[in-house]
Amino acid sequence: MSNAGIYLTGNLVIDFPEEVKIKMEPEEYTVIELTGSNLKLSWCPIEEALSYLKDQYAIGTLTAKIITPKP
Repeated sequence: MSNAGIYLTGNLVIDFPEEVKIKMEPEEYTVIELTGSNLKLSWCPIEEALSYLKDQYAIGTLTAKIITPKP
């Protein structure tokens, strides 16, 4: 599915929130938010989500939206 865009929405509780460094861009749609150990994803590209979740243990619920062709 290299021609597909995969986007994640949902909430996760992660073990090491101090290791997650979210880069916020002004006037850009927020796709990932961290409050304590709760991580909220909203139409977050899967590549971006995986970079934030590297070496994390997480529990929660996610919904994956697959869009073809990739926007």
